[in-house]
Parts: sequence; C-alpha cells; structure tokens
Amino acid sequence: MGVYSLRSIVLSHKRTWAYYLLLAFAIGLAGISASFIAIQAVNPRFLVAGIGLVAGLVLLVFLIVKPEIGLPILVFITFTRAPEVIPGIRELPSLSTILAVFLLAVIIFRRIYFNEPVENWHRQAIFFGAFGLIVLASLLYAMDQESVRSALSEFIPDITITIVVATLLRSARDLRRVVWALLAAGILLGTLTTIQQLTGNFTNSYLGFSQVDFSNIVGAVDDYRVIGPALDPNSYGMYMVLLIPLAIDRLWNEHKLFLRIAALWSFLVVSLTIMFTFSRGAFLSLVFVLVLFFVHHPPKIRTILYLVVLGVVLLIFAPAKYTDRLATLLDFIRDSGETESNGGVDIRQAALSEPSFKGRLSENLVGLQMASDHPIFGVGYKNFEYYYQSYSRPLGIDSRSEGRGAHNLYLEVAAEMGIIGLIWFGALQVIVIKGLRRARDRFRLVRMDQEASMVIAFSISLAGFLFASIFRHLTYPRYVWLFYGILLAIPYISKVGLEKGRLKYQHLRTEAV
Repeated sequence: MGVYSLRSIVLSHKRTWAYYLLLAFAIGLAGISASFIAIQAVNPRFLVAGIGLVAGLVLLVFLIVKPEIGLPILVFITFTRAPEVIPGIRELPSLSTILAVFLLAVIIFRRIYFNEPVENWHRQAIFFGAFGLIVLASLLYAMDQESVRSALSEFIPDITITIVVATLLRSARDLRRVVWALLAAGILLGTLTTIQQLTGNFTNSYLGFSQVDFSNIVGAVDDYRVIGPALDPNSYGMYMVLLIPLAIDRLWNEHKLFLRIAALWSFLVVSLTIMFTFSRGAFLSLVFVLVLFFVHHPPKIRTILYLVVLGVVLLIFAPAKYTDRLATLLDFIRDSGETESNGGVDIRQAALSEPSFKGRLSENLVGLQMASDHPIFGVGYKNFEYYYQSYSRPLGIDSRSEGRGAHNLYLEVAAEMGIIGLIWFGALQVIVIKGLRRARDRFRLVRMDQEASMVIAFSISLAGFLFASIFRHLTYPRYVWLFYGILLAIPYISKVGLEKGRLKYQHLRTEAV
C-alpha cells in the first residue's frame, strides 16, 4: 500500500511538471506568434492565419493535458467533413485524420510516460481489423484491384478515427459530449441547408457545407437535391436520419431549457434537410425511426398535438415536388396490388412503371446473381460497379451504361464479400445489439436514467440505419465506422457507470451504519 501511494505521488509530480513544461512551451510559441501577427497585421490573410496558429497551439496543449476534450471536436469535424469541403483548402490533408493521429499519439505518450491504462480499444480493433483482412484478401482475386487499393487507403484513416473515438469514450460525460457534438453537426448542416432552400440561393454552397446536385426528381422533372458536405442525396439523407432519435431524446430528457431548444432546433432542421434530399429511402427510414421511438416512448395527448403542429410546419416548408416523388411509392404499391389481384405479384412489372425503380430493380437482381455466382468470397470489395454492366445488360432492364452500386447494403456485402462478409456483418450486429441492451440494463440498475435513455436513442438510430440499408449500399463509410465505434464503446461506459454506482451505494450504506 505504501509503495503504491509513493508511486502515485511520483507519477502525479511527473504529470504536474510535464503539464507546466507544455504550458510554458505553448505560451512561448503563442507569444512569438502574437508578436509576429502584430508586425504583419497589415495583411488580413496573414492575420487570420496567425490567429488560427495561436488558437491551434492553445488547443494542442489542452489536448495533450486532457485528450478527452478532443473527442467531441473529432466527432463534429468527422460528421461535418470540415474543413475538407471548404473551397481553397479542400486539397489539404483531412483535418479529422490529422486530429485523430495526433490524439492517438497523445494516448500512446500518456500510456508510456504517465503509465495511464488504455481501455476499450480491443473490440473495435478486432472487428475492424477482421474487416480489413477481408478487404486485403480481395486483392488476391478481385478484377478491379485499383478500387480495392483505393478503399484500403481510405479504410486505414477511417478506422484510426474510429478507434481513437472509442478509446477516448470512457465515461457517461464523454457519451453526452458525443451526442451533443453530433447534434451540433446536425444543427450546422441542417441550418445552412434550410437557409439555402428557403432563399433559393443554390449558387452559394455556404463554405461547402450545403452543396446541391441538379438531378431527376420524378418522371422528366429535375430539381435541386441537397448533398450536404459533398455526399450524395440518398447517403446524406440516410446519415441525417441517425440524428433524429438523439434529437428527440434530448428534447424530452434534457433539464436545461436552452439545451431542449437546441435539440428542437436540431430536430427541425435535420428533418427539413432529409426532405430537401428528395430521398424516398431516407423518408421511409425517418418514418421508421419515429414509429420505433414512439412505440418505445408512448406519447401523451399533449405531445401528440405538438407533433401534429411540427408535422404541419415541416410540410409547409417541404419542396413543391417532394410529395410528387413520394407518391411514386404509392404508385409502386398500387401497381403491385393490381397485379396481385390479377393472379400474382409481378414486382418487376410494377417497378418498370417508374424510371428510378428500373435502376433499383436491376441493381438488386445483379446483386443476387453476383452472390449466387461467387458465394464464398464474392467478387471482391468495391468491385460491384466493375461487374455491373456484364450482369445488367442481359437483364435488359437498366439502359444506363455506367457502373452502378447495389443500392442495398446486404446484397452489396453478399456480392462483394460472400458468405465470409455476411458472417462478419451479422456478428457485428449481434455484438452491438447485445452490448446496447446490456448497457441499457446497467444504467437502469444504478438509476442513470439519462444515459439509459441515450442508449435507447442510439439503438433506434442503429435500427434506422439497418432499415435504410435496404435502400442504400455503403458509401462514405467513415460515417458508418464512426457510428459503430461509438456503439461498441457504450457497453464499456455502462460498465464503468455500474462500478461507480455500486461504490457510491456501498459508501452511502457505510455512512448510514
């Protein structure tokens, strides 16, 4: 015991002197930078760059002393893709990757110098490492090896970000910060998109955070569809749906009024953004998560009235052609129903009545055929597009001549990675779902109701993603890896909360005795 106490004292002094040294170093650099700025202040660009340098130095010190401060910053930057999409600097290396590598170096430094334990990275490393091996194995048989190499080059920084987030996500406070970082990202992106749509100023991309794509809406009608920070409309809508359960949860459960207002703001602008994408899959996913949420949290009459008012407000601001595009879903159902009444369901014929459904049908049928022809290992990661035309042309459904994605994550995994990929993907879902259920029960056991509610919200977001994946294959995987990294970290947070709750209970019981 005495040795342990002495060791703690020595380590604490080492930590104190290291912090003082780092702080003195940062202040010195900041002072030099400030003097240089003052001399060169006549140049506005140099002034801005200098101020950014000083702010960056101060931030770096804070991140070394308290790396968990970088967690919400990393999540926010990753979700908004800032400043990767800002004109003029988008060619620079990814800021989220740079920050993740720096935080990883800080974690390793503190482990070696301060002997601080590094927890909660094993599960993420195992799962995503296994996925990386599957992708790497694709190089042995994939025809389009350049696509595999490109995917690997993106996979490494993506997984670095994910593992850093999971490693720094250690407590209920960290989880709360991550939730609000995600909602803040939704507020930024959603607000800019809403302003752009309401003003009709489509030539302004708002520093790249609200970009648009002029494409088909319904029939021969084209219009602007938002793609956010340079995504695509369907993917952007799907990833924004993930924020809806978190926003509603914070709207209902936050105690401070300004936080509830922020949650409401996030819900409104994110919902509008989903509409502005014109994505039917995102709309169905939005309805799905709302139904799940209200099944789990049955609303009161007053709440229902509020929701009706919000729904009317959202419909008022909905794009003119939005309902026309959604009506194609009803046409598909009606055509299928009429065919069924004539003696059998011909989904193929119903799909051919709407141009976009033709592409979806062709892509799904191709995915099934690829999986059937290559059942064990698939055709190779990111090789669906390479093979698409050779499978699509004999079908005679899709007249487009370019490579296409599967538009279904499950078919994409089966076609590109075969049974091996399906086993990995299924195991990931089982582990995540069991972990979330266990975390919810642990939080409830120690009466951490706020945290239990956030876990439920994340569970509904996961269900929404899995539902949306019926209509969308994996694009911009960094969002998915970040999301699953958070989900895999939640059981560890609940374990820490359970241990603290038990210690608190024992302490109170001892005092009572």
